[in-house]
Amino acid sequence: MKKEDNPFLNGDVVIDPYPKTKRLKMCEKLEENMRDTAYSKPSTGEMHLYNYMVQSLVDRGLADSRAVKIVRALETNNMSSLAFAVCACDEWNFPHLLKIEPRIFHMLLQYRDDPVLIQRLEEVMK
Repeated sequence: MKKEDNPFLNGDVVIDPYPKTKRLKMCEKLEENMRDTAYSKPSTGEMHLYNYMVQSLVDRGLADSRAVKIVRALETNNMSSLAFAVCACDEWNFPHLLKIEPRIFHMLLQYRDDPVLIQRLEEVMK
């Protein structure tokens, strides 16, 4: 059979193992666990990782105002700014951040002795 006569080879029949409808349904299901904020829009280039990190914290329940400050500090490797951003979290966001990102606290405590951070952690970790 010639290529022109074969519907699979000539382009008349295209088999997509993941049809758009299936992929769109999967995206919709995933979006159920994603919070819609000003940072939810897709990004490209240099802002992509930054927005991803902010979106990830927000999707896991952190306030977007806190997520932005924390990610900026992480991005610039500024531990003083990170400690300030973490300690500026309110009484709900602070323990929630500890729950979803304990590594941030561990990193801060290994970096320096921060009495404010230690006091806040002691209150939460009772």
